[in-house]
Amino acid sequence: MSAQVHGFVADGFEKIKTTFQEIISQAPEAGSAVSMWHKGENVVNLWGGLANRESKAAWEEDTKVVVFSSTKGLMSLALARLFEAGKFSYDDLVSKFWPEYQGAGKERTTIAQLVSHQAGVPFFATDIQPEQVTNWDYMVSKIEQEAPMWQPGSSYAYHAITHGWLTGELIRRVSGMSPGEYLAKEISAPLYADTWLGLPAELEREVAPSFVHPDLTAFFVDLAKQNTDEGNFLIRSLTLGQAFSMNLVGKNEGFNSQKVHAAEIPGAGGISTAHGISKIWSSVVHETDGVRLLKDESIAHVTKVQSEGKPFTDLEPPYSKFGMGFQLDSAARGYLTNSSFGHDGAGGQCAFADPQHKIGFAFVTTEMRGGEVEDDRATRLIGDLRGVLKG
Repeated sequence: MSAQVHGFVADGFEKIKTTFQEIISQAPEAGSAVSMWHKGENVVNLWGGLANRESKAAWEEDTKVVVFSSTKGLMSLALARLFEAGKFSYDDLVSKFWPEYQGAGKERTTIAQLVSHQAGVPFFATDIQPEQVTNWDYMVSKIEQEAPMWQPGSSYAYHAITHGWLTGELIRRVSGMSPGEYLAKEISAPLYADTWLGLPAELEREVAPSFVHPDLTAFFVDLAKQNTDEGNFLIRSLTLGQAFSMNLVGKNEGFNSQKVHAAEIPGAGGISTAHGISKIWSSVVHETDGVRLLKDESIAHVTKVQSEGKPFTDLEPPYSKFGMGFQLDSAARGYLTNSSFGHDGAGGQCAFADPQHKIGFAFVTTEMRGGEVEDDRATRLIGDLRGVLKG
């Protein structure tokens, strides 16, 4: 018997519902949601499966999940809005706004380098503990003191978790608000978007715990056993030593813990419904419920390629591509068109805008996939959307 899918699709978007039904049916213990906006109108809003595989609670319209690195897209959006308001230039030195960010060879780091994974601080020389990772002041002080692994601007490598404190503290210094406060006040609230960084305690019951597919667990176990420089670089970037497990989640642990949900961890700790985060991305490229978050000329500036090609680590292609913090269309993460921008997240989350077609898109899920087995869930839905728009 097929799992039940709830929600709606507009006329012409039926293929997306068929594919989403297949995705839900193929993972009986998981839950997922997909939402799409076209020219400011919500054309797809679907959800189904389980919000909790232990209690068997069904996924509801307001079920939220940790969106992991899709949070980076939201933080990059916050900075882009501050840039548009004339609060800073991406060519400015970070230390102009954050004077403590000068030590150990970081004093010439520009904001463009900071946001595009060129800062050289993807993890720390010493281990971070779980109780430290939720302490904002402590983590910012660690960032300030850390010596970069390479001369900032000379190379790049994905800052899986540390990117959040780099961008988040800059948001705080420029706006006077914490990144979670800025997201809530300036982005989520005007759109009534159910998207948070630092979740209010009363909403905790609406968060679906994430779990890791065995193939992804096996990938990390094998990676640790291989003990290669590039593998250890990836593991340390994700775990920060002791702060998180390689899987990032466990039962009430890591990004499944209420303490982490309540904290502001802008590299990976955002929590949202698919409908909420897709509405945000819709409003970036088209007026949505009376809100337009970025002008076209700002989008053109912040989506110029800053980092691409072979990174600092000796990784095999395909490689990602980044603008001013935004993940761009690439062989590693294909979006709708080559003008799309946003950010995906660990285990299958995906959220982006497309200025060409005026699209806001989000897919979120509890079952984290990846490793040797390709996770094609969001890619299939994007392919269906591309077909609908061409038709």
